[in-house]
Amino acid sequence: MKNRPYGFQGRLISSIAVLLDDPQPSASREDWHNRIRALINQGVTGFEVLNASRGLAGGLGAALAGLDRSRFVVAWRLQAGERTSISRLDIADAVDQFLQWTGLRQLDILMLDWETYSKLEPSAWQVLDALGRAGAIERLGIAGDERAVDLCLSDPRFTAVKTYIDVVENDVLRRKITEAGKNDIVVLARAFFESLGEDEAPRTFLAELAELLGFRKSSRKVLAPALEFLHRTPDWAADELTLACMLVDPSITAGVVEVLDDQVMARLARSTERELPHGAAVSLELARVAGAKMDNRTSGRG
Repeated sequence: MKNRPYGFQGRLISSIAVLLDDPQPSASREDWHNRIRALINQGVTGFEVLNASRGLAGGLGAALAGLDRSRFVVAWRLQAGERTSISRLDIADAVDQFLQWTGLRQLDILMLDWETYSKLEPSAWQVLDALGRAGAIERLGIAGDERAVDLCLSDPRFTAVKTYIDVVENDVLRRKITEAGKNDIVVLARAFFESLGEDEAPRTFLAELAELLGFRKSSRKVLAPALEFLHRTPDWAADELTLACMLVDPSITAGVVEVLDDQVMARLARSTERELPHGAAVSLELARVAGAKMDNRTSGRG
């Protein structure tokens, strides 16, 4: 597994980070411990936790126990759920519970989804600032579409972003990602392996255009000919090449995948150490040109 810079402080993170999610707890603490240790053995050092059951949180903490904590990055997504507003007490209780369940002393990234951010009460910022000063959280992040990247570039309180970046994304977003990287903003990119549910995918221009034209399915179907190289490049699986194409951009800190199988991870990890085939590099640029024809912006979306 190839590592990449994590911020400007000299830390590193694995090129592939793993999303851990347990919305309907079905695995024990021991199960999660074994899964996470198997991933660590394949070189994974970045984890984003979405829905943290007690078993998942405990298993994560146990898997990291006794290891050099500075080598690992743990992000936790705070979600609004059914709440209409997020108070300072909601923030403090949630962070305290996660740290207690994991046994960790610090969160590398407290990630807010866009809905949570929009529901923050003014007093919630006080506790977020206090948690940062106390060292309980190192970075505050925002997860969402292009608006999340814009927020990081305009609000210095946010120093991490999790967003969806397609291999055919318009140059506008890629330029913003580059600017974010130059400003010590950690960029976690959601890797797309053509299995993303509509309700999971952040809003992109291509998705908006597809709806406008009356299509409910992904507009990647329109670009299918340009993306054929992802499936037809010799000695590369489509998910390996998709990930490699995304990681061509040095401003991306890590690609985030939902892979718990350590053998699949071993295969993906090997792809991060390989050079992108010349033919694939050319095909990638052609696909980006095709994508740009559908999204010919010269400035960002609101």
